[in-house]
Amino acid sequence: MLAAQPNLTLRDRSRRSEHKMPRSVRLWPSDFSAAESLLNDVLGDMPFMLYSMDFSPPKRVVFVSSNVLTRLGFSPAEVLGDWRNWLDRVHGDDQDLVARSDNQPDSAYHESIEYRVLHKNGNWVWIRDEFRVKPAGPTDRLVRFGYWTDISRRKSVELQLRASEYELRQLLEERSRLSRDLHDGIVQTLYAIGLMLEEARRVLFENPQSGEEIITHAIGTLNTVIREVRQHITLGGMHVLSQQQLRTELSCLSQMLGGMNR
Repeated sequence: MLAAQPNLTLRDRSRRSEHKMPRSVRLWPSDFSAAESLLNDVLGDMPFMLYSMDFSPPKRVVFVSSNVLTRLGFSPAEVLGDWRNWLDRVHGDDQDLVARSDNQPDSAYHESIEYRVLHKNGNWVWIRDEFRVKPAGPTDRLVRFGYWTDISRRKSVELQLRASEYELRQLLEERSRLSRDLHDGIVQTLYAIGLMLEEARRVLFENPQSGEEIITHAIGTLNTVIREVRQHITLGGMHVLSQQQLRTELSCLSQMLGGMNR
């Protein structure tokens, strides 16, 4: 005959199960306040802040992790409540972005946006707000679960990179413009030198002194061009020709231009 089984209550069964469970695998304390304290200790070292909202009107923040105090300077009590209190802390240039994310036509969606919020110390903090909205509970009220991550350092690096990129682009455009101007100026100057040499050849036998003066002036102009070209090449970080090599190249170009004028 089987012995009658004792009528164990749910509490008795829970205690008996807990007694049988090795202490090393009890990963979560049974006391709620201790569990909450443990959660806050864990989240305190995390780079993100957890939050949840009752997203059905009127929208309210119903939970926020305690590390919001160390990240944004506000206590959880200052963040809980009317969602509009949080929106008032959003940067004016980003409020339209946040408002659009709050008014999606779908009843369930996942989104990630980046915007600035005001730290309690008066500084702006860039955060990444990643969240999911879905119906929950017996009444299918909309609930929003998400987390805020401080991305201010990343944004600062991005802004520095953009500034460096813009500066580099400006320098390249300026270098390109200077190259075009230098090229046009050299062509015009060498053309003028060619005309002077043609004039010198014409008057050299009739008036040697005048011809020598024209040649001297042409040489001076050619030396000026050489200095300008050498300076431009040096600033551009390119290989610099020797003065003799550059003089030879420009002389050849001058002769070519002179031949074109005959």
